[in-house]
Amino acid sequence: MLSALGRQTDLLSPTRLYRALEAARDESLRSLRSQIVRLTFELPDVDPLEVFAEFSRPDRLSFYFEKPDRRLAIAAFDRAMVASVAGPDRFQQSKVFARVVNENLRSLAGRDKGKGYGQLGRLDNSGEPTLFCAFPFLDEPRDPTSPFGESLVFLPQWQVVRRATSQGSLATLTANCRLDSCADLDRLCAELWQPLERLLQGRVGGSSRLSRSLGGRELGWELSAPDDPAFLAAAKSALQDIADRRFCKVVLARAIDWQSPVRLDPSLLLQNLRHRHPGCYTFAVGNPQGQTFLGASPECLVAIDRGRIATEALAGSAPRGTTPELDRVWGDRLLNSPKELHEHRLVAEFIADRLAQLGAHPKVAVQPSLRKLSNIQHLQTAICGRLPRGIDPLDVVAALHPTPAVAGLSRSAAIAAIDRYEPFERSLYAGAIGWLDATGNAEFAVGIRSALIQGDRARLFAGAGIVAGSDPERELAEIQLKLQALWAALV
Repeated sequence: MLSALGRQTDLLSPTRLYRALEAARDESLRSLRSQIVRLTFELPDVDPLEVFAEFSRPDRLSFYFEKPDRRLAIAAFDRAMVASVAGPDRFQQSKVFARVVNENLRSLAGRDKGKGYGQLGRLDNSGEPTLFCAFPFLDEPRDPTSPFGESLVFLPQWQVVRRATSQGSLATLTANCRLDSCADLDRLCAELWQPLERLLQGRVGGSSRLSRSLGGRELGWELSAPDDPAFLAAAKSALQDIADRRFCKVVLARAIDWQSPVRLDPSLLLQNLRHRHPGCYTFAVGNPQGQTFLGASPECLVAIDRGRIATEALAGSAPRGTTPELDRVWGDRLLNSPKELHEHRLVAEFIADRLAQLGAHPKVAVQPSLRKLSNIQHLQTAICGRLPRGIDPLDVVAALHPTPAVAGLSRSAAIAAIDRYEPFERSLYAGAIGWLDATGNAEFAVGIRSALIQGDRARLFAGAGIVAGSDPERELAEIQLKLQALWAALV
């Protein structure tokens, strides 16, 4: 691996970058096939959210993903290759696309250094996230014009990744270039050099609006979300369906629309969310139509690291107490509630069964524990396994999504009920958002505690599980609690 290139920018210049791209294009001409060239540079330490704030625009594709406690953060922009798919075979189509991309990716650092451009990239970038994915809740949208209605899988034009290491952190910039005989090298070189130069010289972040965004006073506004007779009626109808054995659980959501007095800045919202909810995934997907879906999710759909599968059942909720004693009381009630334990068990058994069908030999924690967030606590059961030979990470995503924690059980009957009862398009709400690399590693969060942002408008989403014994009024209060946590980041 190269030492930090921020101290040796003399090795890099637009001319050197151009020559590297030119050599790759020439090889493409000789081989009569296009090349997807991947260049990775080590950077001075930089916060990818600062990069997201600096370079994201409402007319371009963008992506942000941050693990709980900031152990990994990624900002990605534009597209070198993209697939937008819908329908019941969307995961299979996405698998094919991912395979084509990964089979054609190669690093310039792997070439002969005697050519004069081997120092541009570091040799081993196989562990870097490669493809970024956003799978909506449904296979295909009810309304073809809805935002983020189709599944999105894309190879970005460039991305910045920061990982926590034993020595601190490591930041890298990776650029992906699709080169063929028609490639405009001047344009491509200019597009890549502009962010690269600024990042290598440390001219991103530090004095941006993000560093000032948390210094303002707390407004203390309460979300105005009045009682929802339609939700209460839907919950009561769902309870009757459960009594009639049409399904045993369904998750019903609310969508609250709000207009801000000023334009909403997705990067500022992400900063507020990461500050308020450090134990959650922070994510955003922006499309060229100026719409951004973002949120802070406590729920991991699946993480795959060197063949090890890690996932969880996260279902069953209670408020946090205002004192340590009251907090323990709420937690004990949750751990001993037959209704909440039943709802949680449905999710855990579904996940374990799906992994077993894949041959992953799942191991399930004996008892659920408490997952305590800023204003709510959940029952959580850790589940792990091994990725079987011949099984792709997207096979695991397809098997698990959507879990009963966001849909219900049986899954098909619950989704049909959601279609009847919810008057809005879920889109990416309760969808699967994450990344894949070229070696079989992956990580996906569930897109809950989320909002769709466009200009000065926001639509906030939250839901609650309905099972036998549910009280519609209490489920509505739980949704209000979840919405309030997201609302606090907006104001």
